[in-house]
Amino acid sequence: MNDMRKTRIRLGAIGVGLVLAAGATLAGAQDPATEGAARRRYESGLTFLTEKKYSEALKDFQAVVDSYQQSRVADAALLRIAEYQLDVAGDIAAAQTAVDLLQKKYGNSDSGPMGLVLAGRVVLAKSRAAADVESAIASYDRVPRLFPGSDAVPASMFYAGEALRLTHRDTEFAVKTILDAM
Repeated sequence: MNDMRKTRIRLGAIGVGLVLAAGATLAGAQDPATEGAARRRYESGLTFLTEKKYSEALKDFQAVVDSYQQSRVADAALLRIAEYQLDVAGDIAAAQTAVDLLQKKYGNSDSGPMGLVLAGRVVLAKSRAAADVESAIASYDRVPRLFPGSDAVPASMFYAGEALRLTHRDTEFAVKTILDAM
């Protein structure tokens, strides 16, 4: 009986310790000062991006990703890096690296759906082989299935249709467009 009581006390202490540790972790992630610093750095990157000062924008976005991984804007900063690498720099390998990290760390975040769209775009930027086109379309199709209310749904539909059009699958493109509109 005495051993059973000691076991209960130990388990209770372990449970309290785990709750306190989890609370400390969440408190660090929600720290208003840290969150504010991350947001300001991200917004600075957006300003540089609109001014086409790309190297400065990338510095700010990378700082958010590296220093504020738990912030509410880290996923958006990583998305901006991936978009820059694909659309401006044309560095498909760097875009792929950023998209992979986005999907791995922030796949269920607000930027996750657009990350799927970018994943498909990266695949098509590498190759138009039939298997790659199917992979890209599957990535686009995941967006409305997994994130039906997301702002990325129209983009996923556009790029899916564009992939079908580029590969001369016009009939399938027309049918898909009609079905998606329903």
